[in-house]
Amino acid sequence: MGQIVQPGDYYEKYMGLVYYKIIKANGIKKIDNVVEFAPGFRCKIAYALKKLNFDGNIYIIDSNANALEFVYQKYRSILPKAKIILVNKDISESISLLPKKATLFLANHCIDDMIISKYLNGKKLKKAFDNTDESKKILLECWNELREDSDNLLKIREHVYDDLINFFEKIDFDLIVMSQYKSAYYMKQKNYVEELSKVIFDQLKLNINTDLNILKAALNFDFKDFGVALNEGFSLKQNIQFYDNWIAGKYVNNNINKDTTDLKWLVVFF
Repeated sequence: MGQIVQPGDYYEKYMGLVYYKIIKANGIKKIDNVVEFAPGFRCKIAYALKKLNFDGNIYIIDSNANALEFVYQKYRSILPKAKIILVNKDISESISLLPKKATLFLANHCIDDMIISKYLNGKKLKKAFDNTDESKKILLECWNELREDSDNLLKIREHVYDDLINFFEKIDFDLIVMSQYKSAYYMKQKNYVEELSKVIFDQLKLNINTDLNILKAALNFDFKDFGVALNEGFSLKQNIQFYDNWIAGKYVNNNINKDTTDLKWLVVFF
């Protein structure tokens, strides 16, 4: 495996603060079981749970074994009182290994990874998520290939949405917190990564009863821009702390019909 690209600790703790504020604002007090999906090589959720004095069970789902090994060592240090259960599966395969009821489902910027995972397979899939310099090159190449394949995009979009809905149908969470903001990873690319991911994210919102007043209040805090957020038009409040880029609520079955119109528009005009 190549050299792992280490995240900045400042950014990780900032993101942990965002999740902490959202969880607290939604009145969550006693936290028993937490499910985190697709952390990659990141510890932001661990920092959020540390601020909540978490000492329950956390199930960490990731299809990349290297990522799980990395976060396990980090989480043991950050959350010494928690029981950490690693689930080396994709989200659909993980259901039978999880409790049927849990306090929190937490995922940061996972939909773009779900899309590309559906597109890739085998050895290349593993390499794409090893968080190395080579990984970034593979991911960018795959997105460029995928955006030219409109039929496949439509199928993948439906599969990703269906996987998430099926997951939330099977497991009862008191609070689901997910984000899909502009990623610094693809800043120099055309916006198709964010646009495609946001179509699915916005569709998912229709099945999760987010209280926008609570969410807006939780995200309304000052934090000095840093890193890529220093670029013009990419401030934290305009992006990561923008309420439209978040889900925070409980799943409800609204029987929403999947309308692919928006996705077709995106495919045509990329």
